[in-house]
Amino acid sequence: MTTATIVSTGEELLSGSTVDRNSSYIAQRLSCLDVTIMSHAVLGDERERIFAGIDAAAAQSDFVIVTGGLGATDDDSTAAAVALLCGTVLVRDDHAYTRMLEYFSMRKRDVTADDTKMSLVPQGSTVIPNSMGLAPGFIVNHAGACIIALPGVPHEMEQMFDDTVMPYLINRFRLKSVEYTSIRIVDLKEADVNAKIREIVKPFDTISWGITASSGIITVTFRGPAGTRRDMEQLIEHTQKIFLDRMLVIGISYPE
Repeated sequence: MTTATIVSTGEELLSGSTVDRNSSYIAQRLSCLDVTIMSHAVLGDERERIFAGIDAAAAQSDFVIVTGGLGATDDDSTAAAVALLCGTVLVRDDHAYTRMLEYFSMRKRDVTADDTKMSLVPQGSTVIPNSMGLAPGFIVNHAGACIIALPGVPHEMEQMFDDTVMPYLINRFRLKSVEYTSIRIVDLKEADVNAKIREIVKPFDTISWGITASSGIITVTFRGPAGTRRDMEQLIEHTQKIFLDRMLVIGISYPE
């Protein structure tokens, strides 16, 4: 199983003033693949903390996805931290720089040295184009792990992740789709649902599961490797017989 760590950067995330949408989005997208997410980490803006956090993430994962810290301000330190981690320097990506010049020229604005910072990437990295913003992402290798850095602006990150990162990860790590099913149950205690599910899944040893509770609704998620669709269907049939009308919603997602 391929392993991953998701890292978000930004003091606004640590303080709670901004919700970390990026980690949630990436985790949901990876959930349809045979990837084990080792952890989610939120780091401040200091270069040293980003350096240490990504280094630790790379030690436990096949790939690390980092969002944030690629902008033009003093607190945007991700590119510099990754370059330092990889023992290299930052260089200007000409395509990103030219695009920036055109963008500001159309708006009759001058390009400053701070603006130019957005076009810098670690030397030798693979650049991820950003068609919805100015700061590109990049891919580098460190300590046997793949590090992928993306902007923190959610709509930019999502487009870059879907268009470039997902296909790259699938190809590089030969990732396969998984079967993914969730059910919702009402009017029962979480512990009671847990006990029943524990017994139901025993015959299906290839399927993993998790349980959460919120506002009186228990959500149970089942996940299995590609090729276990029939097992998943049988599991849902057994679950329906046990919970009957208490099962509020069934959501099934199978790979095409």
